[in-house]
Amino acid sequence: MTVDGFPADCTNLAVHSLFGSPPELVVSGVNIGLNIGLGFFLSSGTIGAAMEGWIAGIPAIALSVGRVGEDRHWKREAVANPEHPMWKRAARVGGEVVRVIREARLPRATST
Repeated sequence: MTVDGFPADCTNLAVHSLFGSPPELVVSGVNIGLNIGLGFFLSSGTIGAAMEGWIAGIPAIALSVGRVGEDRHWKREAVANPEHPMWKRAARVGGEVVRVIREARLPRATST
């Protein structure tokens, strides 16, 4: 099943309407760009989607990739090329992060 919309709206719809029971974990991303600092935190759709899961009492993580320093050229390349090696690395690392979190069985009150 797929939905289209802003990330937080998609998470809200999935958590509250699409399934018989809530998911065990909300995974948002991969966002391209570093979500660092309060300005990005408050405006990031990726973080907003994870926050919707957290508000609903579901553990959630937001995954982002980026480069420190001048990264505009890198972003343009990665967005334009679905075969860019960054996407495979991000999928591998993101999958590993999710696996570790699921295996750790973190308490529901844990922020991840």
